[in-house]
Amino acid sequence: MNRRILIADDDRGQLCIFRKILNVGEYSDSSENNISFKVAMFSDGKPLFEYFRIRFEDGTRIPLCILDMMMPEMDGLETAEAVRSVDPDVFIIIVTAHDISHDELIKSLKKDVYFMRKPFGNAELLALVRSLLINWNNQQTLKKAYREMDRTRCQLQAILDHSPTIIAQQDIQGR
Repeated sequence: MNRRILIADDDRGQLCIFRKILNVGEYSDSSENNISFKVAMFSDGKPLFEYFRIRFEDGTRIPLCILDMMMPEMDGLETAEAVRSVDPDVFIIIVTAHDISHDELIKSLKKDVYFMRKPFGNAELLALVRSLLINWNNQQTLKKAYREMDRTRCQLQAILDHSPTIIAQQDIQGR
């Protein structure tokens, strides 16, 4: 399971809170109740985006970004839009203490975005992170299965189209 998470927040205290909630740097087993995460943290959106872009070009997918809304160089919304332009499948969680409507975020990002107001509950964030990672991994597995099914269908269609013999199909009743 892909458990990569990128976090950008200009508040070092908030980064420490994320580190504590996600047990960053501590060993945890991969049991259902205790998922270990691979987390990279940044103090602004611009270095997060560059890291994300480089990893994507290398073939490393990152399923989740947690972004503070207000950062000095590249705010959370700009970062989310840039990240989504590279990989539209990435999940975004915006965290902020400022007023912003969820409708604004959806309008800007054109896809699901999750929103949490600071201060948030540790258990609430952890549950959302786990759910989104499981969801992203399930989506990728399903997409892979559909690509394989489509490839197989194309191969079978090519056999039918180029076969020199007559091919017939019957149902169970012989029709």
